[in-house]
Amino acid sequence: MRSARFAFVSCLFLCAVPVWTQQTSTQATPSPAPKDPQAVSIVHQVLAGVAGLSAILAITDYTASGTIIYHQDQDIQGSVTLHGLGLGEFREDSTLPTGVRSFSINSNGAVLRKNENGIVRNLNFNYQAPLMKSSVIIPCWQLAAALNDPLFAVSYKGTTQIDGFAVYDIRIQLTPLPDLVHNPLCPMHTLALLLSAKMQVLYG
Repeated sequence: MRSARFAFVSCLFLCAVPVWTQQTSTQATPSPAPKDPQAVSIVHQVLAGVAGLSAILAITDYTASGTIIYHQDQDIQGSVTLHGLGLGEFREDSTLPTGVRSFSINSNGAVLRKNENGIVRNLNFNYQAPLMKSSVIIPCWQLAAALNDPLFAVSYKGTTQIDGFAVYDIRIQLTPLPDLVHNPLCPMHTLALLLSAKMQVLYG
């Protein structure tokens, strides 16, 4: 009786496998996000003035250093080193008179800060991670990635004035997958970039 019951259960499992396989194989592949031809043309001109699309896409990581000032009750100045890995990871280490202060965003979007006293705090509740975490200081990297990725829509919103200069308003938006359409964070997955008539990224 035990053997018969086991055989019956095994049969149910084996019969269910083809059905599950068929269901997963029929899931629709997301259509490529729309890319406005005028926006694409403007972005290509910007990238050509820097190094070109292929050269920018070849970047895999970067390190930069400089001086940083924290505006608090009393300004604190120190040296800073920035690290970027791919488009998804970013780290900032500041050496201050009070010690080392670190800030990081990992590939999962976790935002962490380590104070000089060694205490680590999660900042996800009051800080929205950028659309492309490590490219915040290299706007052209964001433009190149958006052109190359079918999940990013690129649109042209016209021109505007910034400090007396005419600039192009380009928007980059991550198209949500079908199961994330109703996620309240999806509208936040949009990046606005203002490009000058001389094809320079002014603001991002």
